Amino acid sequence: MLDESAAPVEHSYDEPTPASIAVIQALTAIEETDPIDPPIVLYDHVNPEALDLLIGHESATAAVEISFTVADYRVTVRDTGEVVVEAS
Repeated sequence: MLDESAAPVEHSYDEPTPASIAVIQALTAIEETDPIDPPIVLYDHVNPEALDLLIGHESATAAVEISFTVADYRVTVRDTGEVVVEAS
């Protein structure tokens, strides 16, 4: 768990990895839990399929960045392959 004064944690992912999976990987790394059985259900906070479609849309003419809250974290996903997690 991140302390409120902790610096944001950045997690990179590559093109074959969907944004939703990258978010789960980042959150489970911070929580030090198993990504196969995460304690946080992403779907309770954001629609993973919609996130993947918005971030993975290759015909976008502008940069895409989506931010949302998951449990005690503020998550920002960028189409550049970056997930940033900070205490909310």
